[in-house]
Amino acid sequence: MSQLTHSGTGRFAWLTMRPMSLHESGESNGVVSLEALFKGDVESAIATDMSLHELAYLICRGGWPGSLSLTSKAALRQAINYVEAVANRDISRVDGVVHLRNGSFGLIEIKLGGDSLIETGANTLKQLADKIDTTKMRPPSFLMVLTGVGQYAYRRKDGVYVVPIGCLKD
Repeated sequence: MSQLTHSGTGRFAWLTMRPMSLHESGESNGVVSLEALFKGDVESAIATDMSLHELAYLICRGGWPGSLSLTSKAALRQAINYVEAVANRDISRVDGVVHLRNGSFGLIEIKLGGDSLIETGANTLKQLADKIDTTKMRPPSFLMVLTGVGQYAYRRKDGVYVVPIGCLKD
């Protein structure tokens, strides 16, 4: 890219392409949406039943539409090729995390699950949110502990959402 002599402006547009979500591939029930989290409009929910072994496979397989019809071994091989390409080319351009064009953002801590890990994640999120200088930027729209395993999505008394990956969409 650094050797291009023309930016391409007016000739083509850059597209952000992401893999499918677990909801799009049918592995999440999609009861909890990121859009609803930004609006503060999330109810308690029951997650899709998913074992830690299944979750590990889904993470490694990735969300490429073509991988859904492949054998497990072939899907994992495709994912390895993708990771190698990212490591060799794209890693310097990786962007964080969850935000909207209007400046709204959410803070998300990822944990496998379990009460003690959820509590740790919630505390980390609250500490981080307290460090944000709201005279210079907005406060986060939501705080969420995203769990790998768990049956229920809910909002804790302290306002932190706990959402199993099997409930998430968007």
